[in-house]
Amino acid sequence: MDHPTILTLGGLGACGVLLVAANWSSIASRLPRMPQFAWRNRDTNDPTPLIDAYHVARDACDNNADLAERTDQVFKDLICRKVLRCEK
Repeated sequence: MDHPTILTLGGLGACGVLLVAANWSSIASRLPRMPQFAWRNRDTNDPTPLIDAYHVARDACDNNADLAERTDQVFKDLICRKVLRCEK
């Protein structure tokens, strides 16, 4: 390669890098998301949000005993599964 070709290719490369840097937020939003690794999932195994959802659902039952009983059973099963999965 001769000297002008190297300068041209270097300039084009630098412009490409500058374009990517200037538009990185737009580019990053279009990139596919990487899967979360197991060590990142530890925080999502916390059953606290599920327990909070149970309290909201239980409050919404008001005086309907049948709905309250079914809500208790569903959330009991979900919370037990979540806690048991956390212990593994």
